[in-house]
Amino acid sequence: MTRNRFDYFITPMAALPAVTIGAVAMKAHAVNGLIATSNLVFVVVGWLISCYVIYKNSKSINGTLMTCLIIALYALTFVDPGIDNVHRWLSIGPISLYISSIFAPILIITLWTLLKDNKDLWVSAITITVAILLAYQPDASQLTAFAIPMGIILYHKVGNRFISLFTICILIFLVILSWIHLDTLPAVDYVEEIFGLVMKMGSIWTVLGIISLILIPLPFFVTLNHKERLLSGLLGLYFTILIITTFFGNFPVPLMGYGISPIAGYLMAMTWLIKNKDNKRPERGGELVNF
Repeated sequence: MTRNRFDYFITPMAALPAVTIGAVAMKAHAVNGLIATSNLVFVVVGWLISCYVIYKNSKSINGTLMTCLIIALYALTFVDPGIDNVHRWLSIGPISLYISSIFAPILIITLWTLLKDNKDLWVSAITITVAILLAYQPDASQLTAFAIPMGIILYHKVGNRFISLFTICILIFLVILSWIHLDTLPAVDYVEEIFGLVMKMGSIWTVLGIISLILIPLPFFVTLNHKERLLSGLLGLYFTILIITTFFGNFPVPLMGYGISPIAGYLMAMTWLIKNKDNKRPERGGELVNF
């Protein structure tokens, strides 16, 4: 159990402002009420689940197995019909899961942990594979948000300089390629253009919207006593890049725009952050510890 009860409220304090402002903007522009409120409901339910996970004793998850499962989910997006040759989702009945927005943060954490077990080649191979899959989906926003933190991790944590620089060069190439060949999917007002709806409500709402977006990655940067400061900061960088890229293409605005998948990925990353914040036990190599 985390030592500070206030830690349990970090997640709603960071997530609810953006989700609430997004819901208000949707309601103000006559978006279906179920769509407007679903994000709020999912954040509250997800937060309660997160509190339970934080409270319970830690369970280790094999990192190699985790990466294989996540790669399989990325690959399955190409089995899904997709939309206009864009394959970012895995449909289960009426529900479409945005795979990368759910699992990219956990993948970054897992790859970091595997490097402590000297699995340099495996981490490099997984990183390149995921980057290629994201480039072919295509998803320039997720690819950029994944590639930059992973590039920094590889540079600092991989002992073999050739492996790290080779992988980083491939990541740079794929990121550039993805921005040259952006998808042509039209933006949805309450997903990709949600901040535009907020701006239409006036300058005060615009300022509040900007502040709410800043709050999303903030906990990852200010948790200075976290035992994994660099990794925590890189997760914050991941979410920051996702927000910034929405101004350069038709990409979902995390938390503020409609969609439970980005919320799920954010909640899992926040759960890891808070659960590990005060943990002093040594980590075991090759496992995703305390999640």
